[in-house]
Amino acid sequence: MDKTIVSQAIDSMANPATQSGSLFAQSESNAQQAFEVFARSIGDAPTFDTFEQARIDWVNGYVATKPNSKGNSADSAFKRFRARLVEAYATTLPSGKPKSESESATKKRLEREKKQANLMAKHAQATPTFLRAQLEQAYKTLAQDPESAIGNALVKEIKTVLKAKTKGETEAEKAELKAIRDKLIGLVRSCVDMERLETAIDLLDPDNELLIS
Repeated sequence: MDKTIVSQAIDSMANPATQSGSLFAQSESNAQQAFEVFARSIGDAPTFDTFEQARIDWVNGYVATKPNSKGNSADSAFKRFRARLVEAYATTLPSGKPKSESESATKKRLEREKKQANLMAKHAQATPTFLRAQLEQAYKTLAQDPESAIGNALVKEIKTVLKAKTKGETEAEKAELKAIRDKLIGLVRSCVDMERLETAIDLLDPDNELLIS
């Protein structure tokens, strides 16, 4: 639809809240289309060069549309876009940015991997429950001395290990959640019973406090 026609249609609405709802609906539709287009363009397992070129092209498109963007706002916008993209396509997109194959990047990656391996070996016997308890205690200690370098380092270390040990659980939960959402969306699209749809809305609306027995 021509942007001028859309703009005129919105301007003709007397109620500002109605205009707001219309604009927000457009932004949601455009965002979903943006995710789909980008996901198709890079494929399931993009190389570093493919991903990086797509990122640059995305930023160029963002800046062309919002030429008054300041500083690193375009890069920040892409980070937000990418986070939502990974969440929306958790089962098909890589969980992280593709790795560079340059010599310096490879060297740094190997150093990080070695450091990570040593860290995991140090906490090999620690369970996620134990680590969470340690983290809670570390935060309490840090609250008494916020400038403590040792305290900050300990919090960072425990959070790193905890994230690594629960990574599989988190990814499995995201995949399961996406499967359930997809099933629900399919049922909603095929349902023609307005009463059932209204009941579903009531159940899913966070503003409704329903007791389900």
